[in-house]
Amino acid sequence: MDMKKMMAVITKKALEFNKIHLASHTDEIMSDYDSGWRLQVGDEDEKCFERMENIALISLEKACTISPYLSSLFKNNTDNKSYQFSQEKNEFIAL
Repeated sequence: MDMKKMMAVITKKALEFNKIHLASHTDEIMSDYDSGWRLQVGDEDEKCFERMENIALISLEKACTISPYLSSLFKNNTDNKSYQFSQEKNEFIAL
């Protein structure tokens, strides 16, 4: 997977606060460059990805600059699960 070309959908709140604590993978992709990853702070409502004014696109590479722990998650997990960042373990863990 080319992390420079592949994109994720991220909430604008996550971009604004420069924080990603929840990552989910889906098969419901929007384009050839959509990786299926959905990124958020974690306290947004469950319909946050349904409102275009609340989301943006970000390269997987850029997402890893916000949270370096995403790198191994992007490379090793493509199942349709949600992952939450554990500060205790310094990694994303499956929910």
